Amino acid sequence: MKKGREEGRKEERKKVIRHRAAKGMTAKDIADLTGLTEEGVGKWVE
Repeated sequence: MKKGREEGRKEERKKVIRHRAAKGMTAKDIADLTGLTEEGVGKWVE
C-alpha cells in the first residue's frame, strides 16, 4: 500500500535524525535544529 505524503516525510525525518545522532550530535542539538522536543528526538534515536 502506498504511503501518504505525511508518512513519507516522517520516515525521512527519522532517517535524518538518526544520521545526525550517529555523527555524534546530542539530542538537544538535533531538537534545536529540527524544532522538535528532546523527548521526540530521543525516542527515534534510541
